Amino acid sequence: MRWLFFLVAAIELNAGEAPIRHAFLAADPRAFRAVVIDEEGRVGWSFGAPHTCDAFVLPGRRVLLSDQHGARIVNFAGDVLWDYRAPVGAEVYSCEMLANGSVLVGEGGTKRLVEVDATGRIVIEIPLVTSVPVHGQVRTVRKLPDGAYLVCFYKDGAVREILPDGRVRRSIDGLGEAYYAERLADGNTLIGCGDRHRAVEIDPAGRVVWEVNENDLPGHPLRFVGQVRRLANGHTLICNWPAHGHEGGQPLLVEITRDKRIAWSFDGRDRLRGIIGLQLLDGMRERP
Repeated sequence: MRWLFFLVAAIELNAGEAPIRHAFLAADPRAFRAVVIDEEGRVGWSFGAPHTCDAFVLPGRRVLLSDQHGARIVNFAGDVLWDYRAPVGAEVYSCEMLANGSVLVGEGGTKRLVEVDATGRIVIEIPLVTSVPVHGQVRTVRKLPDGAYLVCFYKDGAVREILPDGRVRRSIDGLGEAYYAERLADGNTLIGCGDRHRAVEIDPAGRVVWEVNENDLPGHPLRFVGQVRRLANGHTLICNWPAHGHEGGQPLLVEITRDKRIAWSFDGRDRLRGIIGLQLLDGMRERP
């Protein structure tokens, strides 16, 4: 029945249009792995790592992924090519490959951002200020084109732009929880709010210009909202992680239109334990 659900969901938006199909690399932290799902919903390549929350296919048949204690780059054969270990007691939930070949890593416990070069050397270290316990400190981190950093202060319920000297340029507060944030082309910020069961888009003036909440999508309740993506077609793709008391009853991914119609969804609970982050592989020629 779940395979039938997958096929029906692919044509949910409009039976007159070609069905939406996605292939993706999923971060499945409860199963301790990153895993590829193809356009037919089949499980492909996977790599085991503790509490993987961020994962990316890189050029050269490589994959970058975070685990709870660092980040690593592996090849499609599963060989570890590069490995960064955070200090004992630190927690890592995010990483990003930078244009200069270094990897950005966000660390809770040590309360810092680090850029680590190809040799494993920390070349940039930026302090972060938060007073919440270690597990609630830092989630997704991304570097902005102007050199600042977009940092999710998870249990502070804030997304902050951090300058290279550690100063806060801007803070989006009052989110309850801040798991994921990405800067959109128009300057707005799209945010996944974790156990607040919500995704929200904030403009540069701090105004909410779009949001979707727990029960806005009939039959598709939002649970822990992890990573969210604004797609080229204007839709929003949401990682709907089934955790913290919500282990069933909702798809793991849902793609919605601006007016909150379901365009596509993926159940997949017979293949994955949850998806908290992903990279779409649609049209990618070199993938696992």
